[in-house]
Amino acid sequence: ADVRRFVHFSSGAVHRRGFGGPAKQAYARMKADHEQMAADWAGRNSIGLLTPRVFNLGGPYINQVSAYALGDFIQAARRDGRIVIGAPDPVFRSYVHVCEMAEVVLDAALKPDAPSQPFDIAGAEVVELGALACAVGAALGMDELAVDRPPPSGGEDDWYVGDGRAYQTALFQAGAVPVPLERIIADTAAYLAGRS
Repeated sequence: ADVRRFVHFSSGAVHRRGFGGPAKQAYARMKADHEQMAADWAGRNSIGLLTPRVFNLGGPYINQVSAYALGDFIQAARRDGRIVIGAPDPVFRSYVHVCEMAEVVLDAALKPDAPSQPFDIAGAEVVELGALACAVGAALGMDELAVDRPPPSGGEDDWYVGDGRAYQTALFQAGAVPVPLERIIADTAAYLAGRS
């Protein structure tokens, strides 16, 4: 086909090949291998390649709801009136609204000077899971929402945030407006409410 640019969505997991159990490590290796296969194919066919690495998304169309903190917290708050965080030590995430990401990636894909190297989809605001749980409670109008968490164990912080410099530059160049965390949570919650 006559392709101007191939957009190959990847995962921030490529940065964490030694993290977690065997399944997570295998997934990270697979994503890195997949990126290399896409790059080799694009090179052989002289086709431009854009590789955004997705970290943490919110908003409509969320899937695998129970597997990720944002969706799981919203469901737990509505179902149980409380959120349980299993991680005793700090866990940091940076959310991007899926519609914002789509706008930025499509804009970049159409530009002649699109990034040639993979880049991380990372928001400007970093949030720890405890603060995310409180923000979910506020978005749902549950200001007194109980949040249960084991005491700190002295383990390592879990940063799954990404280097947002290239994404934030592309966001600016697209003329897009960054979506704040409060709206990301609200849009995710509204979508999940509409599905049930």
